[in-house]
Amino acid sequence: MEMAAVLFAFSLLSLAEGVFAYDFTLSDREFAGWPKWCQELYVTTDVGRRSPFVARISRDAAERARTNPQLNGFWHYCAAMVWLERARAEPDPNRAEYMYRKTIDETSFNYALTPSGHFLRGDMGATLGLAYRGVKEYDKAMEFLEKAIHEEPTHPQSYTAMYLVLRDLGRNDEAREILIRGNEATKGKSAELHYFLGLAYVDAGDAASARKHADQAYRLGYPLPGLKNKLDRLEAANRAKTE
Repeated sequence: MEMAAVLFAFSLLSLAEGVFAYDFTLSDREFAGWPKWCQELYVTTDVGRRSPFVARISRDAAERARTNPQLNGFWHYCAAMVWLERARAEPDPNRAEYMYRKTIDETSFNYALTPSGHFLRGDMGATLGLAYRGVKEYDKAMEFLEKAIHEEPTHPQSYTAMYLVLRDLGRNDEAREILIRGNEATKGKSAELHYFLGLAYVDAGDAASARKHADQAYRLGYPLPGLKNKLDRLEAANRAKTE
C-alpha cells in the first residue's frame, strides 16, 4: 500500500509539470543562476523544450537528468529557487508575499515526498525557512530550520537562514551563537558562515573578530564585498574615536 501511494504521488508530479511549476518566463540570468541539474531538468519539460535554453544543454545530459530517480519531479523545487530570489528582490510587499507563498508551495510539493538523507533535503529545509521568514511566519521558519540542522548538521545555509530569523526577532546573541555552532559543525570550511559571522561581529562592534572571519570568508572565495565595506567603516570609526 505504501509503495502504491508513492507511485501515485509521483504520477501526480508528472501530471503537475506544466500546470504548477514553470508558470513564469525564465530570464537568462535566472537560468544561469540555477545549479546545473536544474538547467538539465528544465530542458526536459514541455516549456523548457520550447525555450532558447534547450540549445545550451546536451541531449545526453538532459536525458541523464530526466531518468535520474533522485531528480524525479524536482522541477518544482527549481521553480521555487526562482520565486525565492524574485521575492527577495521585490520592493512591493504584496507581490513579494505572493512570491514567497509560491516558493513555499513549490518547495513543499517536493519536500513532502523527499526522505531524510536526500541530497536536496537540507537545501529545501533552508528554502522553506527563508520563505516563511519572508512572510514573517517565524515559528514555521524555525521549525523547518531546526529540522534541517538536525537532519544535516553540516549544511551551511540552514545556519545562516536561522541567523537571519533570530536577528529579525531581536535575539542577536542567539543569532551569533547559531553561526558559531555552524562554523564548528563545518570545521571552519564554509565561506558563507564566516561571512555571516563577520557581519554579526560588525553589528556587535567587535572589529577584531569581524576581521578574522572576513579574512577567512574572502580567503575561501566568498564573492560579495558587503562585509568588507561594513568592516572598513567600523574600523575607520574606531580609529577616529582614538585620535
